[in-house]
Amino acid sequence: MTRRWRKAISGPTDAALIPSIIMTAWVLFLVGVGSARATKRSLFKGGVEMVSVSLGSALIGYVIGQAAHRYFAG
Repeated sequence: MTRRWRKAISGPTDAALIPSIIMTAWVLFLVGVGSARATKRSLFKGGVEMVSVSLGSALIGYVIGQAAHRYFAG
């Protein structure tokens, strides 16, 4: 990575990571509640299911990306 690129991705974006994850989880929960309401299932279970599946897949994608980066970067 170039020095300018590293500077561009550090700093304020680090502070935004946790609030971004929290807001994403909240919106995913609301989408799950909406889906559960449409299918007449438990609202809480629908929200939790949506959050777990979505954040779980994001975590798996992150881990695969890190592994690929380490493998191809040498």
